[in-house]
Amino acid sequence: MRQITKALQSSGMIDIVIDEAGNVVDATIPPVVEFQLRHAHRPERPPMEVPACDEGRGPRALRQDPDPGSLRRGYSVRALLRLPRGPFRADLEPTIPVLHAATHREALSNLEYGLSVAKPVTVLIGEAGTGKSTLLRAALASEMCRHVTCVFIDNPMLTRAEFFETLASRFDVGENAQSSKATLLGRIEWIVRSRQSRREITALVVDEAQALPDEILEEIRLLANLETPTSKLLPVVLAGQPELATRLNDPRLRQLKQRIALRCELKPLDLPDTAAYIASRIRTAGGDPANIFTREAVTVIHEFSHGLPRTISVMCDKRAGCPGCARSTAGGRRYRARGVP
Repeated sequence: MRQITKALQSSGMIDIVIDEAGNVVDATIPPVVEFQLRHAHRPERPPMEVPACDEGRGPRALRQDPDPGSLRRGYSVRALLRLPRGPFRADLEPTIPVLHAATHREALSNLEYGLSVAKPVTVLIGEAGTGKSTLLRAALASEMCRHVTCVFIDNPMLTRAEFFETLASRFDVGENAQSSKATLLGRIEWIVRSRQSRREITALVVDEAQALPDEILEEIRLLANLETPTSKLLPVVLAGQPELATRLNDPRLRQLKQRIALRCELKPLDLPDTAAYIASRIRTAGGDPANIFTREAVTVIHEFSHGLPRTISVMCDKRAGCPGCARSTAGGRRYRARGVP
């Protein structure tokens, strides 16, 4: 018996505690060995590759975690890796590469083109959380749009009077120009013509456009009509949820629909794109994604987030910042047990 005990102890397959009399007091199986024994007959799966995207990095396989245990309470991914800031904070968004999916790359190209050459109306459709605002910021910050000045309206719950007050404020036309609609529009036209003479483009970007009243959409159409004999003076971008596409099919808005030059739609990320999105955010924060989230964790995150980047960030931030649960486990049961929807 003692020989068998010594053999097991020396093999490293079991931790045995023996008292002075040579009796076995306690015996435990290390987590790694326990995991290997439990999954000895599980078929091998190829590691998930993280696409390099446009980061100039080679693809890497996500870590296969043999230890399902969690870290000590009080640790987080940011603290563990000594990251200067959390990788999934909202204020990190503008620096994140957005080209994770084909629809996002196509939408970014359309936005850059539509803004840089002053197309009359460009429409961007996507569910809440698919990255519409991020793409708009990325397009305006791109080299192609360096000469574009954006007037941004993100409050769809405006009356017609409030809409013109907002335009007056954004264009900084002064109080005198607000006395009448004709005076205001004349002042706006003078501003955009002056900028065009300096080879600058002024664009009107309207977010949450699906909630705009019909009368405001009609006013936006009239603004898009400002033009010279050769080009448009005020290109318009309408960004909104799928309801916007339905509304644009309304016969009452057919004149606005006829002026749409470019139309793009964002789709949720698939599983490889989700892995790339998570990896890019961690790298941007200075971390190594292969040492944080396992393949199984990324799969669970993708399943419950439905591929929406905003929800992916919320879930990852919850896992990364939660005391005692910074490391993702090998399965999805712990996610469900800890209340992730």
